[in-house]
Amino acid sequence: MTDREELNRLRRKAQVQAQRDYWRVWYKQEEERLNRKYRSASHYVLASIIPFTESNLKLAFKPSAFFADLNKLSAGKSRQQFQLKTIKSAYYRTIRQGLVHLENDGLPRLTAKGRRRLALYQPKILGKNARLLLVFDVPERLRYKRDKLRTILKEFRFQQIQKSVWESRYDSRQYLQEVIKEERLEEYIVVYESVALNL
Repeated sequence: MTDREELNRLRRKAQVQAQRDYWRVWYKQEEERLNRKYRSASHYVLASIIPFTESNLKLAFKPSAFFADLNKLSAGKSRQQFQLKTIKSAYYRTIRQGLVHLENDGLPRLTAKGRRRLALYQPKILGKNARLLLVFDVPERLRYKRDKLRTILKEFRFQQIQKSVWESRYDSRQYLQEVIKEERLEEYIVVYESVALNL
């Protein structure tokens, strides 16, 4: 092999590696963008019902891109690929939860509850040194609700102080109230607004 052939081979190898690196970075950025925009598979499926949204257009015109986005969403969360069964269960869960209603013509329509769920979560920052403090004691028999509550608290920008004590500098009382009522956890949770003292 001549020097020129060796140089061309190395150049092609470098180009292939650069292309792989480019697509790897692009895929990672796209995955992060989707995870910032959509909270879950249910959220993405709900958004696809609203006309002219990104997910709606993909579902209508590029179904493979729609399902690829679901794969990216799942890869960012649990590193498991969504299967058709998972997607169907997410869709039917939205119906059971009253987020979607099937019209007489069989087409799904968002309910008021579904529209509220899709609304962007944009809490205001509480006053200087003020914090929202949430304390809970959910029994072991409701462990799945406790785990769900912890996940929701992370989404609402709460930080864990102790196992069952969480704090946030964001005012998310309205959202918390809806979630607590929806999950029927009122008797297990206490929410305080407090001010940190400089001692």
